[in-house]
Amino acid sequence: MKSLKTLSCLLAIVSIQAALAQVLIAPETDVNSTDIPAKVESTTTESTNTISTLSLDTTDTTPIILNSVQALVDNNLEVDGAQYPFLLLPDQRIAARGAISCAKLGELLHPAQSRTLPSIVKMLAQVAPNVKEFWIDTGASDQLYITRCETLIINNGQATVKTGSCLRLLPALCSNQNTAGKVTVSTSLGFITGSRDKMGFNFQGIRYAKAPVGSLRFAAPVPITTSWLNALDATAPGNKCPQLGDNPGGHEDCLFLNVFTPKLNADDKSLLPVMFYLHGGSFTTGYGSDSAFNPANMASRGQVVVVSINYRLGLLGFLERVDADISRSTLPGNQGVRDMVVALQWVKKHIASFGGDPSKVTIFGESAGGHAVRTLLSMPAATKGLFRAAISQSDPITIPFNKVNTASKVSVADILDAKNIIVGQAINYDQLIAGKNGGIQKVPLMIGTMKDESIGFLPSMGQSTPMPPQVFGLMLGTMLGYQRSMVVIGSGLYPIDGSNPDGVREAEGSFGADYLWICPTQYLAKAYAATGAPVYQFQFQKGYNPNRSSDDICHGHVCHGDDVAIVFASPALMSDRTKYPWTTQDAGLSRMAIDRWTAFATTGSNPNPTANGGDSYPEWPKFDGNNQNIFVFDSTPSINSSGYRPQNCGFLDQYIKYDFQM
Repeated sequence: MKSLKTLSCLLAIVSIQAALAQVLIAPETDVNSTDIPAKVESTTTESTNTISTLSLDTTDTTPIILNSVQALVDNNLEVDGAQYPFLLLPDQRIAARGAISCAKLGELLHPAQSRTLPSIVKMLAQVAPNVKEFWIDTGASDQLYITRCETLIINNGQATVKTGSCLRLLPALCSNQNTAGKVTVSTSLGFITGSRDKMGFNFQGIRYAKAPVGSLRFAAPVPITTSWLNALDATAPGNKCPQLGDNPGGHEDCLFLNVFTPKLNADDKSLLPVMFYLHGGSFTTGYGSDSAFNPANMASRGQVVVVSINYRLGLLGFLERVDADISRSTLPGNQGVRDMVVALQWVKKHIASFGGDPSKVTIFGESAGGHAVRTLLSMPAATKGLFRAAISQSDPITIPFNKVNTASKVSVADILDAKNIIVGQAINYDQLIAGKNGGIQKVPLMIGTMKDESIGFLPSMGQSTPMPPQVFGLMLGTMLGYQRSMVVIGSGLYPIDGSNPDGVREAEGSFGADYLWICPTQYLAKAYAATGAPVYQFQFQKGYNPNRSSDDICHGHVCHGDDVAIVFASPALMSDRTKYPWTTQDAGLSRMAIDRWTAFATTGSNPNPTANGGDSYPEWPKFDGNNQNIFVFDSTPSINSSGYRPQNCGFLDQYIKYDFQM
């Protein structure tokens, strides 16, 4: 009996010591929550321990709060290549508190095994290089985590497991098996509940502006400022904006954004870089939750927070004043661009709650999204402090956009009849371009193109089959007018290969790629570099286009949009192997691209990856007027140090000129 009393006293002293130790560290009061199981049981076959004494009440709907949590997975972007997922709780805790914190996420302390250790060590070296010891549980710990607990010790890149005292203050590693779990963050607007998986945490359908309906149709977006009482459900995408095209439909109440993050509620010193994506679609189609650019892999591998948005499209997004009697206050114009700015302002105010650093935002976009990036660069007054770097993919630079005085002369009947064409007439760049608001944003810029940008558009222009030679001249005349088209034909730079049955469309594609994308991109890069801002130029000579039939005009070409899958490695590509045969070569090219996109966002100025020693590919040098360096993405990457197609681009620069504004 006496020994039992002695044991009880010892346990009581240990419990008091544990409680006192917890007073010394930050309480669990300010980050995230999950759906809690009534009883936490083992979630992995590797674990031999169950927190059997811990019973959690699920009847209380108050969000359960944790301090910082970071999802890590060894992700090589191969099919089934995301392995050994775990959660890092970086704040220091005693072992019992670490186990309880894991349990709040429906997880256990991580059951680290020898086969998982190399990947765990590699990932921890990236995100916590100065921390040498972490709580884990391989089964030798006592079930109450009081007298005997296990830690993972990392020394010079080597991992060992040690059993010892449970009362030290260490970060904890949890399993990450509860992939159906939910998680709630606290923001200044209220609680927001999202989903989690082994890649991290995602919050979809977050409203960043009031619904642009009724009196707000065609009006500037009105930011959300009113907080809510109950947790906002952000586990599913919001409405897409009204559109035709491949995915018709949508709803005017569509101003939503999505956040994908591997980390929640970090302290100010450990917030992650933010990448803000603008989708393409000619300003008439597209939406931020498109599975083609689900950013879970980008966020996971690059340890960045990725935000994607909807913005108003077509007439609802870009209708300009059509007569002098409509005031700018009634119809401000550029509603879609204004939506982008308000979404960036939302990120500035709230992204820290999702683990993102509002001072380290990189904007990026493809096609119309790349064009939108250029637009935001041209609005220094409106976008000051909202981003620090920019990436533009396949911006159709020379596609003309008319000024207000042109668009304003179009009748309502013509506008309604013109549909998509009106967008090109409506974006009032005279209100946005350099000069109106003091020049451009001189932030570091990555900019580039695809090898065969324009050829895929020819079928939509009525050229779904090979064309006769005279069509080439007609196409040039439409684009350039008679005089300049004759100069192009006379140059001999775009000959029609008579031995190729499709030689006319090949020549059209070559000229279109040069004139609309490749050469003006280099021209703009030189002008931008002359301002003193760092510029990095790229070109994809390999993309992702596995399902094109032999009669598809893009078969054997690297067409517009073929970079999107490579840059994102969307999980949708890997979930249907019949439809999307994602190969080891595709994964390698994707690693090459994602590592450079996220390195650029992480540093704010340099796309060369340094995490885990970088890779074996060539160093990507800056682009300037003297050294026109281009990183060429291909199965074997290279650096083109003399610019791309210098003879053709030199000719277009000097004799044809371009019809675009900065």
